[in-house]
Amino acid sequence: ILVVASLLAMQVRQDAWLSSIVGMLVNILLMTLYIVLLKMYPGMTLTQMTEVILGKWLGKAISILYVLFFFLLTVYLINLTGNFIVTTIFPDTPFIVIHITFTMVVAMAVRYGLEVFSRAAELFAPFIFVFFLFILIALIPLIDVNKIKPVLEAGIGPIIYAGIHFASIQELVCFMMVAPFVNRPQRIPKSLLIGGGIGALIIIMVTTVSMLVLGPDFSARNLFPAFVLAKKISIGQFLQRVEVIMLAIWF
Repeated sequence: ILVVASLLAMQVRQDAWLSSIVGMLVNILLMTLYIVLLKMYPGMTLTQMTEVILGKWLGKAISILYVLFFFLLTVYLINLTGNFIVTTIFPDTPFIVIHITFTMVVAMAVRYGLEVFSRAAELFAPFIFVFFLFILIALIPLIDVNKIKPVLEAGIGPIIYAGIHFASIQELVCFMMVAPFVNRPQRIPKSLLIGGGIGALIIIMVTTVSMLVLGPDFSARNLFPAFVLAKKISIGQFLQRVEVIMLAIWF
């Protein structure tokens, strides 16, 4: 949520919102592929599927790369979290303290298992949606449509390329390791499409509002434009500094 608008604005400037829509369409195609694979190979994780489809040795090689992807993704996200907290909230806190803290959180999530993690997500989801809608509604007076003009200035090719980059950010392929452990596998296709669609819509709205309020230049220069958006909210003289809500949504 925090960095997508910046990454897309660096590539296609004010057409970032179009790239996010292209990315959602790409994600729908990918989710359809995942659903087909899950139906063809029920009860298998992606690593098991690769061995069946590609053979033992090539399948294991691909599986190793897939597992390595999880480690690299974890390192990247923990590092991004550390950069965000140090640059915006605790500038005097050493990076290592933040990294160790969140590494312990990840370790606890793994220790307690998938069900505890999922129940926590289910508990906090309604609050996240309410806070997110509040932030979007509060930003409506600051919207300037002229900031996304001219449309299609970047060209179709760069917009599609950035959209594919956007699709990779959601990392929906990770669910291929979780699907076999779902209690009601018949609901996986619907849940995957709804969850992936909601996630994509949230990122599209954040990207679009970033372009409309901050503009492409500021969004590209700032690594966390969504956080800056929340800082701009000021309702009267009694409701300010609501960026902590955006911080809670991201965590």
